[in-house]
Amino acid sequence: MILIALLSISCAAANTDRKRKPVKPNNSTEQLEVDEPLPNWAYKTFSRFKKDYKRSDQFTPSYLTDDFSGDGNEDIAIFIANRSSDQKGILYIFRKGRRAFLLGAGQASEELSEDLNWTDTWSVFKDRKTYETTFLENGDIDGSKEIFLERSAIELREDEGSGGLIYFNGEKFIWIHRGD
Repeated sequence: MILIALLSISCAAANTDRKRKPVKPNNSTEQLEVDEPLPNWAYKTFSRFKKDYKRSDQFTPSYLTDDFSGDGNEDIAIFIANRSSDQKGILYIFRKGRRAFLLGAGQASEELSEDLNWTDTWSVFKDRKTYETTFLENGDIDGSKEIFLERSAIELREDEGSGGLIYFNGEKFIWIHRGD
């Protein structure tokens, strides 16, 4: 009887010493940030890109959420870095259909540069009206034109410069230049 009681006390003491440790994703060197885990639905899609890309520590938080696709569901934009070149970009994941779109991070497009490292701030832009800076063929500023937005966009800015919006127009992502 005394032996059983001692074993019970010993097992109880051993169980109180166990603590949960942060989970490290399989086959990854990235430690998950405890204060900002990705939503489960987004993490599953993001995992497909983890071999070549990682969440960037350039911003806190490293992701923004809103309805970027215009379908009424919350989507996610994750600021990422290319593992081999450290070029920065954004991985959009639309919740409906789990569609993913990679912008920057070594992927050049006609709308956006292949590296968003120049970005000092990023935020969700919810206004429905903005003004796009227009340029002459020689690169000089021509003026601006009013643009109406049907859904939220991501605003990227330089501290001492211009910036713009990355906006999904229903078919593709476009860059709307704002400022100088």
